[in-house]
Amino acid sequence: SNNYNEGRLKIGGFPGTGYGLLIGYDNRGSGRGNIVNANNSGGAANRINIGFGAITSSGAPTTEVVTINQDGKVGVGTDTPTSNAKLDIWGDGSAYPTLRLGTEVYQTEGEDIRFGRTDIGATDIRYHSITSFHDATAGANYLKFKVHDGSSSAPYQSQATVLTLLGDGNVGIGTDLPTNSSGYSTLSINGATGGQIELRGSGKKHYIWTNNDAMNIAAGYQGGSGYQLKVYTDGGGTTTERVRIGDGYVSILDDTAAYYKPALNIKNTSHSAYGGAIIFTGEVSNGTEYTQARIRTYGGTGAGDGTLAIEAGDLNEVARFKSGKMSIGGLVPTISGAK
Repeated sequence: SNNYNEGRLKIGGFPGTGYGLLIGYDNRGSGRGNIVNANNSGGAANRINIGFGAITSSGAPTTEVVTINQDGKVGVGTDTPTSNAKLDIWGDGSAYPTLRLGTEVYQTEGEDIRFGRTDIGATDIRYHSITSFHDATAGANYLKFKVHDGSSSAPYQSQATVLTLLGDGNVGIGTDLPTNSSGYSTLSINGATGGQIELRGSGKKHYIWTNNDAMNIAAGYQGGSGYQLKVYTDGGGTTTERVRIGDGYVSILDDTAAYYKPALNIKNTSHSAYGGAIIFTGEVSNGTEYTQARIRTYGGTGAGDGTLAIEAGDLNEVARFKSGKMSIGGLVPTISGAK
């Protein structure tokens, strides 16, 4: 007989089985019920099932919602919670959330998840947290990931905010207030002396970092030679290398059949008679830098009205060029040749 389907309330084992407590409506036939069933058949099968529908011959509800086994593992949406987790939650494959947390009211920061230590007990100190804040303004909404800062002073609960995610798309590492640049999503990295990004692959490390007032890029910072820093742009369907910086050289590359390419443009935007320069420098043994020579432009307020000068040694002009003429040691170009 289907004794396992009888009764609205039953306490104790079913005949010939180890199944215990049954609470619900008469589940015979197509009936439905709310069921709490204790399966005490022994071993790993010992569990409590909470679900709906008829109790099957295996002692479980037709539709199980929550399962608690003898090891203290809890399964939601599964009757076989994994042995690696205390809480094992399975979604239904829909767009709805598998786990929903509501821990605070509007415009109030709340701690949604706390990661504690099992050896601390009720004191609950030195923990990590995920907190959230809800607001009608995008940039005011946030998730913050906080980690215990290692403080050894009471009450041992001080934390450092290591990651902040804002609703407007900005991200902060080491700062609660990532920069908000209109129209841009920003990653702000804040450290004691600056921020740093490490790029690693094939055992090599490369860095982009700030150090006080300097912005730095390093290819192969861990030492050695032969490392290169390259800049690419879209070359029309393919990514094309444009600039290469190696050990003591800079290359500008271009693969188009055009005049004046590749080109290095040096522009003075002061709207005056000054121009730009290429400066060659040296360094003495104590690290002092000095200028050896310059190639510079100056003068002129319009197209075709500029002058190119070469300076060397004591930085007096060696030669000056303008409008097809040249001077040597003078300021006014007068030497001309046949074109």
